[in-house]
Amino acid sequence: MRKIALFLLISVSFFPLPSYSQTTPAIGYLTEGELSSLKINDHTIFETSVPIENSSSERQMRDFSSCLNQLYFENKLDPNQIESVFDGQNGLIVADKSCTFTISPTIAEEYDTNPVALTLEWTNRLRLTLGASHIIGIRNHSLQLEQGNVGEASWYGGHFNGRQTASGERYDIHKLTAAHQSLPFGTQVLVTNLSNNKGIIVTINDRGPFKPGRVIDLSPAAFKSIGELNSGVIKVHLQILNN
Repeated sequence: MRKIALFLLISVSFFPLPSYSQTTPAIGYLTEGELSSLKINDHTIFETSVPIENSSSERQMRDFSSCLNQLYFENKLDPNQIESVFDGQNGLIVADKSCTFTISPTIAEEYDTNPVALTLEWTNRLRLTLGASHIIGIRNHSLQLEQGNVGEASWYGGHFNGRQTASGERYDIHKLTAAHQSLPFGTQVLVTNLSNNKGIIVTINDRGPFKPGRVIDLSPAAFKSIGELNSGVIKVHLQILNN
């Protein structure tokens, strides 16, 4: 059975939408069998068939689309404030403290990825559709941040740019990569600055650092997304997302 629920908004848009969305904007959800999707003007933003915390995917999608519409009608939906959050297990798309969508490990498995990467991808789809810019970072609110793989992170660039890394790739200071002493090349790691809980996903493609106490060497692009380059070194937590 095919069920459609769309909430029409007023024709005056408070925020610019892409060129294909210049008609009356509509945020809603579509359910086909077990598959539920978030829709904006008939464009699918994301979809899942996986229940979340004893709640059906349909209910989760319905509740999220409903609260997005409520924020819009109250002129409180600021696309630039929509962010990605990680609680140590699940990813969260946060439009407001009372308007969130949970991405569990099971949902991420449906897309053969991890909750952090999928949360960023879906957050950006929503932000871009509503006229906001792309983001690369995620706020990490895991309670285990002070435990496990904690140490100092540094960054390297300058004359290393364009040189061959230990993996054989050319080093690009603009990419989100990092050097680690032992993790396999291609491993994705969530690096979180413990002073501000800002996190970034990097891919290991080089070896290092080799100074005591340092656990990872980041590209300038990765480092400045979670800290200030002029600080040189920051205390971080590492979480492996894949091998």
